[in-house]
This record gives sequence, structure tokens and C-alpha cells, in this order.
Amino acid sequence: MTHRLTKREMTALDKAKSETDYLNGDYFRPAALGAGIGKGTIDALCALDLLERGYSNYHREHNCIRITDNGEKSLYGGYTWDEILAATEDHPSGIKFYPPKVLTWPVTDRGYFR
Repeated sequence: MTHRLTKREMTALDKAKSETDYLNGDYFRPAALGAGIGKGTIDALCALDLLERGYSNYHREHNCIRITDNGEKSLYGGYTWDEILAATEDHPSGIKFYPPKVLTWPVTDRGYFR
């Protein structure tokens, strides 16, 4: 069954991607997602395997979170950011990537290269 992500879940995934990249793939504190994104949203995304919990070497504490590959695929329409960069580097003459307007998990056919 396809789950359509709420605006709050999409915001959480977007911020989680930024934080995970900033810490080079390490886990970060849930508070970094900002106001309005609480335990319920994080638990829902963890249940969908879009976020994962673990130990942060940077913060040196447990119960931190980071985005998974599935979370990136949900954000970018079925591709991880590395896959998008690899595809556009191979074809520098004009492949543009437009993220899907409606984020879902699993990804539907709305995410594609144009």
C-alpha cells in the first residue's frame, strides 16, 4: 500500500537529508528537525524505513536519527542523490531532474528524469 507523505513528513525528510549530509552520514539529534516535528512524525517515518535510529559518534549519544536510502528515494522520486548525480554527469547535455510534487513511499511513477 502506498503511503502519501504529509507536509510535515516531507519537511522532516528534507531537513534530515541536510543534517545527515552535514554530518557525513552520521546520526543527529531529532531536535535538529525543528519545531513542529515531534516524536509521532519521527516514529511514523522510522516505521516506513525512511529514517533510522542509532548512536551518534558526533554527539556521543543514543536515539539519534538519520535519513535512509529509502528516504532519499522518496524525496527524489526513486533515486538517491548519488544516483542522480551519476546520471547527470554521464549526460551533461541536458538531463534535468525534477523531484515529484507528491512524495509517497513506495515511490510511484511520478518521480522520473525529464
